[in-house]
Amino acid sequence: MNALIRNIVFSEDCNHYVSSMLRQARFLEQLLIRLDSEPKQIEEHLEQLRALITSPDNLTVHLSVNVKELAKVVSNPERVWATVVPPGRDGRESSSIKMRPPFDYVVPISECKTPSVIAGLGSVESAYLIQGVSCVKSHLHEDLAPIMVYIQFLIQMEGPMWRQIRGLGLSYHYSMYVQPDTGMLYFLLARSTHIVNAYKEGKDIVMNYVNGVTEFTDIELESAKSSLTFLVIEKETTVSDVAHHSVLAYLRDIPHSYNKDLLSKISRVTLEDLRRVGKEYISALFDETRVRRAVVCNQAKVNEVTETFKELQVPLHVIPSLEDDMLCSY
Repeated sequence: MNALIRNIVFSEDCNHYVSSMLRQARFLEQLLIRLDSEPKQIEEHLEQLRALITSPDNLTVHLSVNVKELAKVVSNPERVWATVVPPGRDGRESSSIKMRPPFDYVVPISECKTPSVIAGLGSVESAYLIQGVSCVKSHLHEDLAPIMVYIQFLIQMEGPMWRQIRGLGLSYHYSMYVQPDTGMLYFLLARSTHIVNAYKEGKDIVMNYVNGVTEFTDIELESAKSSLTFLVIEKETTVSDVAHHSVLAYLRDIPHSYNKDLLSKISRVTLEDLRRVGKEYISALFDETRVRRAVVCNQAKVNEVTETFKELQVPLHVIPSLEDDMLCSY
């Protein structure tokens, strides 16, 4: 399922597209064949690759350590890095590596040839669905906190989706999440016994809140903010967690106090904020002119699922095989 949606969302020069397991499988199969006929050329390509990824111009080292404590044991602890920096280079200079933001690799919906697909797998009995739309493209966007609270309210334990999707036995797992790095918002159903009914229920839940048919309450808002606050704090419970987020802060160009600042923003989210972001962002998840979608189910049920979704005005393009060029060409 992830391979399908990434194939739809990202451009051909993106790592998400290139590193697809299906695409890699075909590449490696053909590489084995080429090794017999042109081993020298393959060896040269591997040497070029090694030179590329080990070049100091392409490396950035991020070190998380208590420098004061380390200095008590080792004099001038930074000196050890001089052994890995080439002669004539200053290891303290700023990195010249410039990375394109991931959302630059997202293909505009107008350029997606097949934005909604379904594939069959004989090895699965349940069904899976993921669909996404464009959303905020910055971790510092003022609407990110309200969107996260809105999502948390819908998916939290004892929340609307927990009661009406999992509670009714329609799908064992469900989720919604926002990815500012890629500028995408996703709705997910996994291990579903009744994928169409689960999708319909999820859409009804979301749109009833968006359209005001079901109203948010102050108690529900505070509950969502409280559980989301716990999840944010839980991301930094260990030293390794903090180190990991330090790297992310560098790559995302956000302050190291980001999670602390986010908690403050979450606490200030109001009911009016939820109503506003619901109409502006959340409702797009079920707009067929804006959504990208991938569905996976048992091979024997592909036609049935496709026809049933069609009754809900949800078109699906059937991928006949996981070896289709759409998924495997490179």
